This record gives sequence, C-alpha cells and structure tokens, in this order.
Amino acid sequence: SDSVHVTGVLRYSNTDADMNDTNYDTTSPLFGYVIDTPGKRFKNEALYGLLSAKFTGLDGRWITSLSGQFADTERKGYSSFGFDSGNKGVRHKGSLVSSLTLGSTIQHRLTGVIDVERESFQNTTPSPYVFNGKRHTNNVGFVGQYELFSDRFSFGASVRHDENTRFDDSTTWRVQSSYTLPTGTRAHAAYGTGVKNPTYYELFGYSDGTYIGNPDLKPEKSKGWEFGIEQRLGHN
Repeated sequence: SDSVHVTGVLRYSNTDADMNDTNYDTTSPLFGYVIDTPGKRFKNEALYGLLSAKFTGLDGRWITSLSGQFADTERKGYSSFGFDSGNKGVRHKGSLVSSLTLGSTIQHRLTGVIDVERESFQNTTPSPYVFNGKRHTNNVGFVGQYELFSDRFSFGASVRHDENTRFDDSTTWRVQSSYTLPTGTRAHAAYGTGVKNPTYYELFGYSDGTYIGNPDLKPEKSKGWEFGIEQRLGHN
C-alpha cells in the first residue's frame, strides 16, 4: 500500500562441482602448483530467507523498516577416497532502521539502527584432531547517522558501536562531505574507520595436512579516506 511495503524472499542453492588441488609435496618440482586431481570435488547446499516490512509516514519523511533474515549453509569436500572435509554454518539477523527527514530547502535526515546477529559454525571434517561441536557468536550493533542536503552542499556523519560475545566491543565512525560549484565542478571527501572480524573458517577451519585455523586471531582495524573532483560537461 502507500504506507506499508512487505517483502519476502526464499532462495535455495545446490552446487556440485569438480575442482583441482595443489601439489603439497616439497620434494616435487611442481610444489605449490595446481595439478589435475581426479575425484576432487565439493558440494554446497544453502537455504536463504528474508522477511521485511517498511512503514512510511509523515508524507514520506519518516521511514521505518523491520527485517529478519537467515542463512543455513553446508559445504562438503571430497577426494578420490571419499568425504574428507566440511562445515556447517547458520546465521540469523534482525534489523530495525528508522529515518526521519526534516526541512525543505535544506534537509536534515536522522537515522537510527539496531541490528542483532547470531552466527553458529560446526566443523564436520572426519578427523580425530577436529572439534566437531558447535561454536556461536552473538553481535548487537547500534548506529546513529546524521545527513544534511542542499542544492550544492551535503554532509554526513555516522557512528556504529558493536557489542560482541567473542571479540572486544568496537566503535567505528565515518564523515563525508561534498560541494558543487556553479561551473558544475563537484569536490567530495570522506574519512572513516572499520573493523573486520576473522571468519569462522579462519578461526576453526581444518583440512588435514594443508590448513589449520587459528582461534587466537584478532579483528583487523582499518582507516580509510578519499578525495575527488568531478566536472560535469554539457547541460545534463
């Protein structure tokens, strides 16, 4: 309707593909090279779902959306001797996003976000050296964002705080701005910080003789900036 929009998505994926391995024999002149590996293949099976509702009020100035989604995946690897590696993963996520726009000639937009996420991982590799129990991580994120828009100038600032049960809590932020001259020249710049947590496979993955995860890995932090100038030509 004019004020309510509901979306539902359900997707199933099944992949069965051949693959080639790498020669791990250090005495071979082909060590480290990709080699033909008959019988080497993998199977991926995944189910994804999303249900969301968007509510619009105040003549389109106030938009709120509520969504829930999940991903249930399983990967199995096979050699010429049969099943030799695999893992299962499940992710559930719920989000609430609300945005309010004020003003006319100069517009101000305030946005708040809360998202809750739970991930679980299970290694199914048939080896006595692998822990086959489930591990899980919960994360709750809070976001606040302010944006300003006019004919020539725009500005935005946002901050996000994540509370995580496996890693240290983190706070990241970003600012950006742009200005357009009467000549059609637009200058823009941005600066921000970020955090990337290790994946479950990087933490706990295992392939006998070739790969062992490291549960002591720490999140990686980043800082980034950009600056640019654009020139519009013609009337469009």
